[in-house]
Amino acid sequence: MLELFFNYLNEISVSLMLLVILVYIYRCWLDDRSVSLEEMLVPAMSAASVPAGVALIICAFSPSYVSKLQSINIYLAMAGIALLYFAVQSIRSAVKPREKERI
Repeated sequence: MLELFFNYLNEISVSLMLLVILVYIYRCWLDDRSVSLEEMLVPAMSAASVPAGVALIICAFSPSYVSKLQSINIYLAMAGIALLYFAVQSIRSAVKPREKERI
């Protein structure tokens, strides 16, 4: 089953992205509003990232599957950006001065 998942990882990602785009367009049609490229692409790209995220987690437990990953560079970069973002946010909240209580 995992072999099949890794063999079709790109196809699964694209399928999820297209599904989200179709749902978004359908919702716009139901709500009688225009389609916005920005509003459509963010959730679509997020949906396309889900299979790669699952694959990376599997690879953390079974490193033998790393060799089966194709075109993973963009997801590695996104993971790195997410890690940096969370690190900076944590550091900022830890060193942020506390507000003085008003009496």
